[in-house]
Amino acid sequence: MDALGAFLEANGMTVLDRPGEYYGRSYYAVYFTDPDGMKLEAMVYKAPPKKRRAGKKK
Repeated sequence: MDALGAFLEANGMTVLDRPGEYYGRSYYAVYFTDPDGMKLEAMVYKAPPKKRRAGKKK
């Protein structure tokens, strides 16, 4: 997302919200507009690790 944000700015696109964490640590996004002014979002979501149940040791 950081590289995309830099690419958008370097190519004259309007970045509305710079790359960063939104809605918690698992959601990283950048918000920008297309040439027609439509708001777009590019994002990466990493699900939190699953909690493991304590198992019986053999």
